[in-house]
Amino acid sequence: MPGIPDALALFGGQFDPFHWGHAHVIQQLLPRFRHIVVLPSAHPPHRAASETPFHHRFAMVQHATAQWSAVTVSDYDTQHTPSFARHTVRHFHAQYPGISITLVIGSDQYAVLHTWHHIDTLCDLAQFFVVPRDTQPRTNPHLPAAAHITHCTAPPYPLSATELRADWQATLVPPSVADYCQAHGLYA
Repeated sequence: MPGIPDALALFGGQFDPFHWGHAHVIQQLLPRFRHIVVLPSAHPPHRAASETPFHHRFAMVQHATAQWSAVTVSDYDTQHTPSFARHTVRHFHAQYPGISITLVIGSDQYAVLHTWHHIDTLCDLAQFFVVPRDTQPRTNPHLPAAAHITHCTAPPYPLSATELRADWQATLVPPSVADYCQAHGLYA
């Protein structure tokens, strides 16, 4: 991939389910990163675990991202309880030595990023790529000076997995995800 820096983006989330908004984020990342690792969360430290079993969410992400050779899906989170971003970044630094790592987060998480576990250390280990989710503030005055933040300039994709679970519409997910959900009786 000429012209794309040898950099790694880590895109974590519940992916319950993986929907077009998540695909939109990956499309924003593809021109910027040579490697993108999608990490479905198994044991998120800041929120309740998903009711949809991990293996289903993992499979949905695999189906949805199969079209992109730069994207891999990792089950790293299943082996670490709780899974703090600092530990995740260190793991991927070991897997990809010498490569810059960027954590992809939504603007909702950016607003509270200063509360993350060992944020000072995390800012030394990784950069952040902030994706707009709605009209969340684009500043966070509480972050350490070492924080390197890039804001995605694409408009937000107005789709919420929470709302999608409450009012299932198969057209709001990639066809491979809709087929998987139907085959496994998810969300309908």
